[in-house]
Amino acid sequence: MFEDVPMEKLTINLPPVELGRIDILIESGTYPSRAEFIRSAIRKALDSHDDYIRTRIEQITSDQDADEDEESGIKQISMIGVFKLNRSTLEGALGEGKRLRIHSVGMLILDEDIDAEVIEKTLDSIKVYGVLKAPKDVRDVIRKISKRKLPSIFYGTVSYG
Repeated sequence: MFEDVPMEKLTINLPPVELGRIDILIESGTYPSRAEFIRSAIRKALDSHDDYIRTRIEQITSDQDADEDEESGIKQISMIGVFKLNRSTLEGALGEGKRLRIHSVGMLILDEDIDAEVIEKTLDSIKVYGVLKAPKDVRDVIRKISKRKLPSIFYGTVSYG
């Protein structure tokens, strides 16, 4: 679906001695660059917590069935990976008389055709683990929803236009 998803940039501070130790590994050919060393270290750290992460992701996705019933007026959408929501998806929920509770692990892109008014009418809450990309006016409305009602939480990068 999204073959060329760009990597997100993180900035870290390291003590000079640790940086020097990384450079020794690069010079020896163990790693091609500092960035690849850091990506490898992060993968290893994530792998060491894999059981917890898998359990948590299963909880997030299984909550969808528990929270979705005719009386609640809430429809939960859980996503893992890179997903793009457009205006017609949100208007479809609105047409069903539902508000959306969105959980995303990875990258969630709210299309440029989505405006603040549609978000205000359809979004109950949003929790993004990773990256949320949305137009500025939409982000502003999401921030207002966050202040009114938890859990509208972002872990990671929030950006767009």
